[in-house]
Amino acid sequence: MTVPLMCLPGKNKVLARIHPAAPTFVFLDPSGDHLRWSTIELLSKWRTELFILFPYNMTLVRYLPRHRKQEEWQKEHLDAFFGTRDWEEIYKGERIYLLRRLLDLYTVRLRALGYKHVNISECFKNSTGQNLYYMIWVGKHDAGKKIMDWVFAQQSNQLKLF
Repeated sequence: MTVPLMCLPGKNKVLARIHPAAPTFVFLDPSGDHLRWSTIELLSKWRTELFILFPYNMTLVRYLPRHRKQEEWQKEHLDAFFGTRDWEEIYKGERIYLLRRLLDLYTVRLRALGYKHVNISECFKNSTGQNLYYMIWVGKHDAGKKIMDWVFAQQSNQLKLF
């Protein structure tokens, strides 16, 4: 069953229409930082597989300035996205591995919610080669993992957006 799920107030109305034991695939494609960790926590209680857009250069990097002080509202947005303030230590550390370490933080937290399987796409890039986003699939069932391994193996021809 596919049900559009907005990560805004009212999401509980959508979930109320889905039986918690029904296998459900949820595509979380935020147009910015609209995806909150609290939504992922809520969905993890259901029998869900999640396909999540991780919007690094599309959104998150705006909240991680290199040459100016980070504003409190930026921290609040990152707290809501990651569900923790652990991103801050990563941000203040070695910046050469910033993206990888933030992605690792996110996937470790997904696993802690009970998602046994995690697939991370190669980075989708624009026509100039700039990293834009990753797609992350998480699931609890071996059959879903097998399917998504095949899907991710087909990805290499689709990495550039023109």
